[in-house]
Amino acid sequence: MKLIILEQLLTNSHKIIHKFNVIILENKLKVSISCDHGGFDLKLVIAEWLKDNKFIVIDFGNEVYNINNNYPDFAEIVSRNVVS
Repeated sequence: MKLIILEQLLTNSHKIIHKFNVIILENKLKVSISCDHGGFDLKLVIAEWLKDNKFIVIDFGNEVYNINNNYPDFAEIVSRNVVS
């Protein structure tokens, strides 16, 4: 049930969470995640759920709510991590 809720959040928030990547790492799932000011609260909820369910979460920001932050800055950082 929790996974279904997470999938619904991710599906409905693709404009807020700009990059969500999952890879296998040492029998654990590693998730790179970021957002701009528009997705800050949702990112915190998703990151907490992932950690509670034994995912490795790599959070590339936004670390604090800042209305001046925009998604291209954070999407680039996550994208570079995903392809490396």
